[in-house]
Amino acid sequence: MASTNFKIFNESHTDEQTYNDSEYEKATQRQSGVIQGIALSRLHNKLYFQVSSMCKAIADYIVDKGLDCNDDDVYQITTNFSEAIQNECTPIVSNHNASSDSHANGIAGNAASASKLEIARTISLTGRATGTPRTDFSGDVSVNVTEYQLPEKPLKMQMLIGKTKLI
Repeated sequence: MASTNFKIFNESHTDEQTYNDSEYEKATQRQSGVIQGIALSRLHNKLYFQVSSMCKAIADYIVDKGLDCNDDDVYQITTNFSEAIQNECTPIVSNHNASSDSHANGIAGNAASASKLEIARTISLTGRATGTPRTDFSGDVSVNVTEYQLPEKPLKMQMLIGKTKLI
């Protein structure tokens, strides 16, 4: 049977010993770090509680998948965590990829085979250039620019060896 030695720090999690969420959110030492010589125990109890709770949740997930999660081998924790995720996801992805019906219920109407939009749409260019073609996307779209405004400042060009660059 798989095991873990990860435990939650400050399991009692009482207000007398631990910042509540509002206090923790506003704590300047949480925001900018602990000041040398001053370490607030209620703040650290909240920090250690949160970190150890997350570690315990991950450890329990690994153990639930039949793999050990003990703090004496970080490499093995990483390997087992990766294996647990792969073991859970691989069958799902494999079944999805093998099934011809994978997207049959997920794509409505004729989206999978459509060659054009049912209702044509207008595309609008705005800014210095304007134009408004209408298309159903059954073919290539060209935009006839009906108006173009030159920039207020003239463009400067710099000639480089074999290249032109706008500046």
